Amino acid sequence: MSCQRLQDQHEELQSAAVDPGSCLFYSRSGRRYGITLLGSRSAAASFLGAAAPEFTRSRSNAYRIDYCPWSGRLLPAHLEDERETVCEQELGIVRENYYDDWPRELTNKEMWWIERGIDRPAQPEEAPNSWVPGEYRVRFFDLFGFYPRGGLWRSKEAPPHLCDTMESAFADCRVMITYIPWTREYGIRQVDPYRTIDLQSVRMRRIAYCPWCETELPKSLKAEWLGRTAGDGFDRSDRHLPPKYLSDTWWKELGL
Repeated sequence: MSCQRLQDQHEELQSAAVDPGSCLFYSRSGRRYGITLLGSRSAAASFLGAAAPEFTRSRSNAYRIDYCPWSGRLLPAHLEDERETVCEQELGIVRENYYDDWPRELTNKEMWWIERGIDRPAQPEEAPNSWVPGEYRVRFFDLFGFYPRGGLWRSKEAPPHLCDTMESAFADCRVMITYIPWTREYGIRQVDPYRTIDLQSVRMRRIAYCPWCETELPKSLKAEWLGRTAGDGFDRSDRHLPPKYLSDTWWKELGL
């Protein structure tokens, strides 16, 4: 069972998993990795302006990932079914539905499966790269007729890499993944858990590999973008940057 615990994973994955502001999800007890999905209750609170940490990220509601976003390595298989079996057959506790509480020893701990030697092979979901250019879509989550504001922003320009599963993640703005077209950077959102997401500027942990098909993502162009904008007499915080520097136009014109 070597290399199956969180402490055995890439250091950036470890850091993101324990960072309260990171939208990378890790369930120690279920050994499940994902990207936080903004649930309907959470979204309702954000649109209504509730100032509570639970509305920003639903820790039990995540978009599953199969590969480490920083190493491209296949992640361990989740053990949700095995946990249910231990709960029922060993502890004699039958949970009536998904939302029932787990026994304490099976909650937010890795030791239950380590001590029992429980493991199973990872089986990533197939993510065929059959996306066709021109089919990139963004479906904003339109709760109560409100149009999402800055914190739920999505790029209008299609990212250069999109497998089917990544396209589905980008199509739903509740999934806390992002792509910055002018610097050609993909990332997992960083948020302030005590503020509404839709009022926050977009911050992220940049990732290097697709979490669903292990493809190495295109090289970041942030250094080149900073050099080009500065060379044209603009500051990175300038609100009046030419439109080409706020899209992928500039680097496509240069063939980068």
